[in-house]
Amino acid sequence: MSQSDRQASIRPAPTGTVALWLMASLLVLCGCGGEAQITVEPNSISFGEIELGTTGDALLEITNNGSGPTTVVFDLDAGTPFRVDVDFPIEVPEASARFVFIEFSPTEEGISSAVLRLLWGENRTEVALQATGVAAVGDNDRDGFSVDAGDCDDNDPTINPEASELCDAVDNNCNEE
Repeated sequence: MSQSDRQASIRPAPTGTVALWLMASLLVLCGCGGEAQITVEPNSISFGEIELGTTGDALLEITNNGSGPTTVVFDLDAGTPFRVDVDFPIEVPEASARFVFIEFSPTEEGISSAVLRLLWGENRTEVALQATGVAAVGDNDRDGFSVDAGDCDDNDPTINPEASELCDAVDNNCNEE
């Protein structure tokens, strides 16, 4: 085929492509679809001393001061005694705030620390977490439970409200069964 025989071919765009282009154009023209601007308060949480067998919590505020909504995902290393009190990402509409509880449930005495990462779009921020697990007052067997906290044998650390029930004629988990 000679160069003079060549013709530019014009093909219609697929319907989905046209619709997508039109939607994007409308978003630009109307000022919709802006970018989220997330702030997180506080940027560090200290729970202080929390007794073993109990849970402390703190409130985290996630504010979107931007002109568009976003989805925030939480990332926390597994195996820490900290937990985000939601099991899914949260939607944060423009010009609004969402609140999430962060929990600390110590399983041993001592200082625990972790970093909670919040991710949205291509952005991220981090919240430092720190707490100290302490033995419960009156916890003779140091299993994290006192008699007041439901320990039915405070002299045996294998018997407490979170123990597994065994077939040994002993109330291992203090449920009176």
